[in-house]
Amino acid sequence: MRTQSALLDRHEREDFTLACVLIGAINALAPNSTLEIASQ
Repeated sequence: MRTQSALLDRHEREDFTLACVLIGAINALAPNSTLEIASQ
């Protein structure tokens, strides 16, 4: 069970990193839209 939870944590970290990169890219393209995404 520990390895399974460790894998899940790793996937969550990867998803979080991808989300940060995506928000950063959107922020670069359209700074005003980031606030709308973050507020959801």
